[in-house]
Amino acid sequence: MQIIKVGMINAMNKTRGCEKAPDKILASLKEIGSTELGKIIDFGKLNIEEIHVNLNNLEESNYLIFENSKEIFEKNSKAFFIGGDHSISFPILNAFNKIEKNPFLIIFDAHADCMKPGKEPTHEELSSLAD
Repeated sequence: MQIIKVGMINAMNKTRGCEKAPDKILASLKEIGSTELGKIIDFGKLNIEEIHVNLNNLEESNYLIFENSKEIFEKNSKAFFIGGDHSISFPILNAFNKIEKNPFLIIFDAHADCMKPGKEPTHEELSSLAD
């Protein structure tokens, strides 16, 4: 499995600091050092990549996330993305939808995501992956 870091913030600028989350999460995992069953995690064997984004250009960032995610899905059967805020979900899921013939995904979220859509997708609105 490949782990992909995507340090992104959303267009509404409510999530400043989230761009540091992938590195912080992996650093915390190194401190823990093992799984919940006590198996030691060999970080040298983890396949960690990063999608670099331009935090000042949401359109470009969404494009980069989409294109890189699509390439990752074409090469790997399993990938684990660590964000930033979860506005990264939209371009990642669009890429997944383009590659998989019968895509199926379940997302559990802590809030209702019921805002009216804006110019760019964020994590706080109702949106569709329909093309």
